[in-house]
Amino acid sequence: MIYILKKLKIADFILILLLIMSGLFSSFYIYGNNNKNKKVIVELSGKVYGVYDLNSDRIIDLKGPQSRAKINIENGYIFVSESGCPQKICKRMGKKNRINELIVCIPNRLIIRIEGEMKNNYEFITR
Repeated sequence: MIYILKKLKIADFILILLLIMSGLFSSFYIYGNNNKNKKVIVELSGKVYGVYDLNSDRIIDLKGPQSRAKINIENGYIFVSESGCPQKICKRMGKKNRINELIVCIPNRLIIRIEGEMKNNYEFITR
C-alpha cells in the first residue's frame, strides 16, 4: 500500500479528487428532486382520507380498522409517530420526504405516499 502511494503523482491526486467531486455533483443532480409542490396522500381502507402539503407542519390523527395512528408532517418530512398495530412496522419506516416514497400499515389498511413532479424523468438508474 505504501509503495503505491509513493508512485502516485500530484496529477493522480487531482484526478482522483475530480472524479470524487463529479460523482457527488451527479448524485445531487440525479437524486435531488427537492420540488416545493410535494403532496402527501393518505389513504385509509382504499379511500383517500386526505391530501396535504408536505411543507406545512401538521399532525393527522386517524382511526383505522384496528387502532389509531398519528401521522406527523414536520420540516418537509412525514412519519408515523404513534400506532396501535402490533408490530409497528409503519412507525419504524422512518421519515420520508422524497417523491414516490411510501409508508404502509397493513393492519390499519393505511397507505401514505408522496407525490409531486420530478425535475428529471428518472425513477431509478441501474447499471
